[in-house]
Amino acid sequence: MKWANPKLKQKLEHCFDPILLEKQAEQEEKTMYQQFVLLEWAGKSLENADVTGCKFSNCRFPGANCAHSSFVDTVFINCDFSNVDFQDCYFQRCSFLQCRMVGADFSQSMIKMVLFQENNMDFVNFDHLQATGMRIEETSMKSSHIIQNKWKQVELKQVDFTQANFLHTMLNGMDFRKCRIDGILVSGKELKGAVVDRFQASELARLLGIIILEE
Repeated sequence: MKWANPKLKQKLEHCFDPILLEKQAEQEEKTMYQQFVLLEWAGKSLENADVTGCKFSNCRFPGANCAHSSFVDTVFINCDFSNVDFQDCYFQRCSFLQCRMVGADFSQSMIKMVLFQENNMDFVNFDHLQATGMRIEETSMKSSHIIQNKWKQVELKQVDFTQANFLHTMLNGMDFRKCRIDGILVSGKELKGAVVDRFQASELARLLGIIILEE
């Protein structure tokens, strides 16, 4: 897969006032080429934000409403997105690195060339998400909802999908051999064309009620 990293300027303007992002989102103005460090938007409304070429480091967004927003060429490092509403958002060439994203809601969003690396994404909601070019690495997604997704060019490495719900998400070509898939919820058809190792295959057979007997 040909990959495109976020396009960031070498020098970004430092923003020290969290209200700036709130006002720009409220007025549907673009937020461009800013660097945000140690700022907090817990429970704030950032709906309809339009963010391009920005970097967020050690920022906190728990419970914030970021629905219907756009994020392009933006990097998030060690940020807290617990229970954030990202419904119906657009992400292109973004990176989420070492972030806490427990319970975040990405339902009905569109993802293009997005990296999730070393995050805690337990209980995340990916329902009806469309992803074209996505990498998830060294990340926990236990008990996540990944229902009726459309995935293309997705790469998975050391992802913990324990008890994740994949109903109606076709996993053709997805390589789970370096992931944990204990207790995932599928009906069976989702697994057609998925790549697993023999131990995972045995676990999936058990989940589907298949009895394997040794001769």
